Amino acid sequence: MATVFISHAAQDKPIAEKVYHALKGAGISVWLDSVDAPSGQDWRDTVEQAIREASYGVFLLSPASINSPSAASEYRHFLAYNKPLVVARVREVDSDDVPSRLRDIQWVDLTEDFDRNLERLVQLFHANQPPIEEQDTQPVEQEPDVTVTLEVQEKADTDQVMDLINRLTRIGIRDIRVKNGGKR
Repeated sequence: MATVFISHAAQDKPIAEKVYHALKGAGISVWLDSVDAPSGQDWRDTVEQAIREASYGVFLLSPASINSPSAASEYRHFLAYNKPLVVARVREVDSDDVPSRLRDIQWVDLTEDFDRNLERLVQLFHANQPPIEEQDTQPVEQEPDVTVTLEVQEKADTDQVMDLINRLTRIGIRDIRVKNGGKR
């Protein structure tokens, strides 16, 4: 099942929780640190694992999130993992302050008509469609003799393995072998 990760600054927690509950109420699997991070575990490791496991990300854009090192790290992880990310503006931000890496990503403006635009965000994820057109991604030319072998542990998440295989296929790798790596 696809999971949406919500990235936000601590000051935006009330809005993050409102977005979380709207997505959750619409039947979408969603992850928010204040709700889903288990206590007693390293917060940073927990967040990084949640990002790796998420299918989509929502970055709640505000002056606080722009200046938050942890929020910046989260959106950078999404971009590094080449996962779809939506920027949801939750507070007015000077356009010059928006990081350049976030300017060309799909936006939803929650500062205007919050409920209608939140419903638009719900519909994006409810349809299980990536907010960034995958058709725009051109496959990387690969030599015909490239083989990728995935060693999968016995308790591996099948959906994650299939997602990785799909991503490898989209970049042009066709010879993918999966072998059992045994128990962890």
